[in-house]
Amino acid sequence: MNASRTEILGRIRRALVNPNRTHWHGDQPQVINTERLFASSTIDSSLTASRFQEESEQVGGETTLCPDIHSALQSIQDLILASGYSQVAISNHEICLHHQLIKKLSAILPKVRFVTERLDSENRFARQRNSRNIAQVDLAITGAEYLIADTGTIVLTTNLDASRQMSLLPRAHLVLATSDQIYPNLATLLNQMESTLIPGHLPTALTLITGPSRTADIEKVLVKGAHGPVRQLTFVLNANNPKEEPGFKR
Repeated sequence: MNASRTEILGRIRRALVNPNRTHWHGDQPQVINTERLFASSTIDSSLTASRFQEESEQVGGETTLCPDIHSALQSIQDLILASGYSQVAISNHEICLHHQLIKKLSAILPKVRFVTERLDSENRFARQRNSRNIAQVDLAITGAEYLIADTGTIVLTTNLDASRQMSLLPRAHLVLATSDQIYPNLATLLNQMESTLIPGHLPTALTLITGPSRTADIEKVLVKGAHGPVRQLTFVLNANNPKEEPGFKR
């Protein structure tokens, strides 16, 4: 036991004295062409929504293409009633506030308790109580910054106005987004972010979600909801002319 420990520590010391620059994080080669690393096959821009839906469902996600916000509200109402959800959390994301989700859903679902995330409190106990409340809801509805078509991936940002707990603690997570937020692949998204994000105003974290939480660590048995929601839903609002965008039907 001691001999093995000494050997391991010796290897670490020698590596620190003469680091292998190829694998040392302090001297990584600069990535010039992200497309060589992350681009997949080219996707027709008019088919990104239907491709996102297809790929999302391949990994257990549930995606609905909505022609407008009225259709999305009806789908949310149907989901809550069919699933028997009694408590729903709605984030302060721009798309949720713009469409007044709490006000509109409260009016059509008076028996459902709606809560929101409160991050403005400096009181540690108030923030802990807020986290407990979020963990107890059946469904959380948030927005998203980006969607990736070729993997069915949702990309969320974390900042002072939006934490990750809304997408992690409840048993079901619903993302409301628009079709113009969908990028064909990760390479295209990274190039877009590089050209638009302002240094000094970057999000504290990026979260990439591909389907519901799942793991097969124990005896290779697939278990859903191990580290997050057991259901991952995405409602995509059509940002274009329905006649020009396949998949969106009234």
